[in-house]
Amino acid sequence: AVLGDDRVTIADEKLPVARRGRPLFTTSAQQPEVLDHIQRHAHTHGIDLFVCAPEVVEQHGAPPVPYVVTPRPGPRRPCTWVDNARLAVAAATHLQQGLPEGLQVALPVATVTRVLDEHCWPGRFELAREQPRVILDGAHNPAAAAALHDDLQPLGASWTFVVGVNEDHEATEVIRCLAPLAQRFILTSSEHPKALAAEDLALRAPADVAVNVEPGWRTALQRALQEAGSDGRICVTGSLHLVARARELFALPHEVEGISEDVSYESIQCLQQACVRLGWKSEDVSGDGNVVRGTGGRRP
Repeated sequence: AVLGDDRVTIADEKLPVARRGRPLFTTSAQQPEVLDHIQRHAHTHGIDLFVCAPEVVEQHGAPPVPYVVTPRPGPRRPCTWVDNARLAVAAATHLQQGLPEGLQVALPVATVTRVLDEHCWPGRFELAREQPRVILDGAHNPAAAAALHDDLQPLGASWTFVVGVNEDHEATEVIRCLAPLAQRFILTSSEHPKALAAEDLALRAPADVAVNVEPGWRTALQRALQEAGSDGRICVTGSLHLVARARELFALPHEVEGISEDVSYESIQCLQQACVRLGWKSEDVSGDGNVVRGTGGRRP
């Protein structure tokens, strides 16, 4: 709705952040047409482009450079984590090399290894419980759902998927990507202002996929735990907001009153709509739009 209808167009919206003579890192896991487009853009605008491939970092006109430590996939390391780890190691190495002479220090292998071993990305292929096995992953588009399918497949089939999505996401394709591994789908909704109601999500599910509807996220998760049993497999996905609620339920570290800027502004929009429905007047009273005054009751 904002960035574009295809990945090349979306890349064009993001590429202006890059600057001439400055390093830009991307992954070789990009779709071929997107990577070709990025390479042409970098060449035209004099951008130093580094492509992080599985074993080396590639730069046009220069020999490939191996990683200090090569990130590898594993049972608890999904493909998306590996791609991002390669980017992080490559960028950190480049930054160290760009320090003034005398301050350049090679990244210690032991430090990089420790960081890669200990890093935990909340809500991204996060193991929340062992029995039953519960995986939390905020995959909210078809590409992420397809990657999640590939990461879950080696762990076995017959997954119970608890799915909630936002209104502007491709719910049908997300469910379709996960369906081959599904024993059951439990469709629900988080409390986010943009969350799609569970009943509406059910209408978007592919016709050949059986679904269960539980409007309340807490009830949906408790039902999943009950039906899966101690030996079952559960994956909570489709929305980072739903995953955040699941992290609360499983008592994982979280910000009790954390709120993003987007949610804050959406709450203000809800307030303005409430004023409209009540016939009240609402107006911005701050330059950044984060304070609104509603008038129409006994006092502002």
